[in-house]
Formats: sequence, C-alpha cells, structure tokens
Amino acid sequence: QRHLQCEASCGQEPWREQAGKVSLVNFWNPPATAQLTVESVPPNAVEGKDVLLLVHNLPQDALGYNWYRGDKVDSSYRIVGYVTGTQVNTTGPAYSGRETIYPNGSLLFQNVTLNDTGHYTLHLIKADLQNEEVTGQLRVYLQITLGRPWPGLGFGLLTGGHNFPAIRGPWLQELVTSQGLTPQPHLGSHNAQKVN
Repeated sequence: QRHLQCEASCGQEPWREQAGKVSLVNFWNPPATAQLTVESVPPNAVEGKDVLLLVHNLPQDALGYNWYRGDKVDSSYRIVGYVTGTQVNTTGPAYSGRETIYPNGSLLFQNVTLNDTGHYTLHLIKADLQNEEVTGQLRVYLQITLGRPWPGLGFGLLTGGHNFPAIRGPWLQELVTSQGLTPQPHLGSHNAQKVN
C-alpha cells in the first residue's frame, strides 16, 4: 500500500491518488465462504437401490453433526450423529439400520424404499459452537419398464418384479381378455401372448 501511495503522490494530482485507492478497493473481494449443501446421488432413486445424500462444503472446523428425518431438527426424528474428534457415531430413534454416516457428513441409504422419500436435515456444530443446518431431499420411485407393445394396446407394462395389485386388477384382466391376450405367470420381455 505504501508503494502505491508513494507512486500516486510523486508528482501527480491528488485526485489520481484517490482514484488509485478507489480502484484498489473496487477490485479486492474477500474470499467467499462456500455454502453447505446436500445433493442426492442419484437424484431420483429406484426402490431397492442405494442412495447417498452427499454433503458439499462441510466446514473444516466441524465438531460433529446429526442427520434428521424431515425438514427440521427434532430429536425424535434423529437418524444418526457423528463426533469428528472421536470418530464415534450414535444412532437415534429414526435409525432403520440401513443408514451409514461418513466422516465427510454424507449419509448413505441402503436398499431404499418408497417410505424413505422425503426431506432430510443435516445439523452441524462448528468449533465456534455456531450451528448450521441444511435440508436435502430424497426421491424414491418404483421401477417401471415399458416392454414390447401388445397388439391392439400400443404398449406393454413390465413392473420389474414389483407387485402392483391395482395394475393387475380386474380392469386389466378384462382389457387383456378383450384383446385376445393372456398374461404369462412370470413377467418377461413378452408378457402376453395371443390366444387363438
């Protein structure tokens, strides 16, 4: 800063000295702190697969953190907690046995179900005892695979092994029968055959 002041005041008008200082201030930006975020990987999970709630920008001074089911911190919905100093985790009332917490704050769900769909909140305690919270969303879907078109229907529906009583109900049986089709006991790439 002295170098700039000396250079600016050595034989130049005072307004140029001030302009140099203003320019210096205009181009200096303090480092921005990255915001804590949670990302679902994959963003849309298929039932029965694993999903990771990946934490981004976890502060280095984190003392520990807790995961909660829902969009707020509520001890009755605590899944799991982690203390960074001891690397010990403790489970809470909402722990199902399928969740694993990692030192980077991320939470793995194994064999997700439709009931896992919803919001999850990470509560972080920093070294200065300040709290930080971030909420992420987990979306779980059934896998439905469209198969080879059925004659007269224009599409086929394979359910990937899931039992859908509403889809296999009487209305579908009537539709299949009226088209001269008969469902096969095991779904495959050809789940209906023409009846003569």
